[in-house]
Amino acid sequence: MNQLPDNNIEFSHVYQDKIEKKDNRIAFFGGILHPWRRFFARFIDTILFVYPLYYIGFDLSDSIHILTNTLYIPIISIVIMNTLWIPLEAMCITYFGATPGKWLFGIRVKDRSGSRLIFSSAIKRTLYMYVVGAGLGLPIVTIFTLFFSFTRLLQTGTTVWDAANNSVVTHTPWGYIRTFCCVITVFAAFVFYFYSTTLYMEDFD
Repeated sequence: MNQLPDNNIEFSHVYQDKIEKKDNRIAFFGGILHPWRRFFARFIDTILFVYPLYYIGFDLSDSIHILTNTLYIPIISIVIMNTLWIPLEAMCITYFGATPGKWLFGIRVKDRSGSRLIFSSAIKRTLYMYVVGAGLGLPIVTIFTLFFSFTRLLQTGTTVWDAANNSVVTHTPWGYIRTFCCVITVFAAFVFYFYSTTLYMEDFD
């Protein structure tokens, strides 16, 4: 009996390669891996929590001269405020499976069984993200760590902090209402960010 040629097998491999390349291109713009959803969700969390902590620190420092001097050193203040955010984010993930930013963008963090992370795992995950992904929040370092994390996510489908904790990130499909709310929220967050940064820089004039 004559065997059929393997042309169909070769075609399937070529077709699969095209699908994988297409998936990677889509992922870059927020497709199957949703790197930009995750980025902007964290940006929203930073605006909602880290900045208020920063300004509370300034209010408290009115009577504490040493704290005032410390908070006026940008690098130190960034590290302090991001460090204070770690347990808050871990609590949100443990009790709700998401932070406010993640909830808005339809992102959930679970373990491989589908359950919410226990607090120790959530702390470990957030700490890994803070060091490896955000580069301690330091401006120049963050650029390289974000690029590394972005590249790794596209290549492996996961991040260092999720792989280290066996955690899984899921994404809810977007509708028009969620898309509109996310766009408006991100726009408002950027306005607040640039406005507050301008006020911060004026303190040094």
